[in-house]
Amino acid sequence: MVAAYTFVEVLVSQLPFQYTIIADYIASEGSKIDIITTGSSQMKCAVNPAFMKEPTLNFGSTSQHHNTDYAIITQTHDKLKNVKCLVLEVSYSHFELPHNAPTFWKNNVYLKYYDVNNFDRTTYFKDKLIFLSRPDIYTKELTNHYLKKKTTSQFNRFGFDENNYNGSFKKSNYDEAKIPTVSSEINTSESLQLFKHNTAFFFTFLDYLEANHINVVLTSLPMHKYYLRDRNENILHRRDSILKVASERYKNVHIFRKEEDTLHFKTSDYINHNHLNPDGAKRYTEMLDTFIEANHLQQ
Repeated sequence: MVAAYTFVEVLVSQLPFQYTIIADYIASEGSKIDIITTGSSQMKCAVNPAFMKEPTLNFGSTSQHHNTDYAIITQTHDKLKNVKCLVLEVSYSHFELPHNAPTFWKNNVYLKYYDVNNFDRTTYFKDKLIFLSRPDIYTKELTNHYLKKKTTSQFNRFGFDENNYNGSFKKSNYDEAKIPTVSSEINTSESLQLFKHNTAFFFTFLDYLEANHINVVLTSLPMHKYYLRDRNENILHRRDSILKVASERYKNVHIFRKEEDTLHFKTSDYINHNHLNPDGAKRYTEMLDTFIEANHLQQ
């Protein structure tokens, strides 16, 4: 049984995988990286470092919250000592969604590839076993890659998937008449308790960045107009109030709001209502790069 799991673990480690590529990028060029972006899947899909003038690393990952962002930034600091600017996602409902738990399955991934401990405990050998963290996901990935030969991801050297187009909008052929009927996942449940906890942690995060002389860009990423329509105005107002406080309290904090930009981003730039495809990512990344350069945040 141990031999079988070992064999499967080796096969998983050889999959085309965002995290392995990012780990290799850090190992080879970590001392040169000036800019880090981090956040959830929205950030993962929005920033292609290939279009940034300065060396950039995108740590964005599906379901990743601020507590994991903080663990990654603080625990990779020694490997990324040249970082001058952090681009931090602050989505519409970031402050009213629960942080990643110590049992979050991706903690195994962070530990194995980034040497980041987000378990809130001492780690053990088994914590670096990727297959056992989510057998359902990796069984599917192994089947698709080794048996069905239908892996579609095309990662560049920064770990960005340049073929990430498949989604509900593509299935609808980007037809404007069909998009209003495409289902959307959006959090509209209010939680003042989570808001209080998450904002307190957020300011602790900003305190750390200020103390380490790292410029901060708080960004709200582009969302499709129908996603914008479905937002809870109370959640939105509270998020915006925190952005205002942060920009007033910290001299190193800048706000880059693109959430409501429906002029530069069109339906064909999206995977679904709240994720950009590689075309949209190119546009957003170039705009972000211009913003950082104009404000001298990479220096």
